[in-house]
Amino acid sequence: MECFNYSEAELCPVCTDPSRDRAVLCIVAEAADLMALERANDFRGLYHVLGGLLSPLHGMGPDDLSIPQLLERLLELQPDEIIIATPALG
Repeated sequence: MECFNYSEAELCPVCTDPSRDRAVLCIVAEAADLMALERANDFRGLYHVLGGLLSPLHGMGPDDLSIPQLLERLLELQPDEIIIATPALG
């Protein structure tokens, strides 16, 4: 899986859409966040789903997130713009 979005195939519908702007990558915490942004129908780039947020109190550490895969994608895509769209912790 490339972006960690929900998909029955190796690549999700967003990743396989040739009209997406591959120069822009939006990093989200969960696939539900990706779906919310897609419903807004305003973002036309690619996504990367981390699979959660760092939360030691809930047992979520760096090894539980798709950070190594994100780094690989950044090297491969070399996007012009990276948007971090994760919720604020408070």
